[in-house]
Amino acid sequence: MRLTSTGTRRRLLALLTVIFLFVLSACGQEPTPVPTNTPIPTETPVPPAPVPVVTSINTGVGDGTVSGNVFMPTSVTIPAGTTLNFTITSDEVHSVTFMGGGPPPGGPPTTWPVNLTTEVASVDGSALINTGLIPRGTVVSTQFPVAGSYSAICIIHPGMTLAVTVVEPGQPYTSAADGAKTADQQAQTVLAEVDALRQGALDRVSSTQRPDGSTL
Repeated sequence: MRLTSTGTRRRLLALLTVIFLFVLSACGQEPTPVPTNTPIPTETPVPPAPVPVVTSINTGVGDGTVSGNVFMPTSVTIPAGTTLNFTITSDEVHSVTFMGGGPPPGGPPTTWPVNLTTEVASVDGSALINTGLIPRGTVVSTQFPVAGSYSAICIIHPGMTLAVTVVEPGQPYTSAADGAKTADQQAQTVLAEVDALRQGALDRVSSTQRPDGSTL
């Protein structure tokens, strides 16, 4: 019969208990998570809505029978979608006429000067746009939805022209303030020329006294 001491059995039991507890502890532990870089969501910036541009064009300058027949400013660069307001600023009547394509359906022939309208017209070069003859103080408006180059005339003053360059939004254009400043400068120049012509005409006037004392 084999004899085993009590102390040996106890030591063996204690060792087995330690091993069991170690294995149990190892199985119960979760693996250490590996840190990951989570991207922070960013909001896509929304561009601001375009601000409608309105530019004024003075049409004609001067009082009485001697006046300057000119659009002021004579040229302007605007973004697509801009509204141009034309104001008749002389005693002479004028038209705002864009000679593009043919007359609109039901409209007058292209040489017909009287077709009064003050509605906002869309100018894209495909059709004639003609305000007809309009008097001092009248305001007419046109809009330009398509980029391109356009030219306006006064139907009874063919030398009176306006060049309109329409660019895509975001490109440089003539601001309303710059357009007004240029118009004022051009008006002063034209009025000076008109005054010189008026004075020259007066200087050429001569009078003759008749025998009865009246003046001829």
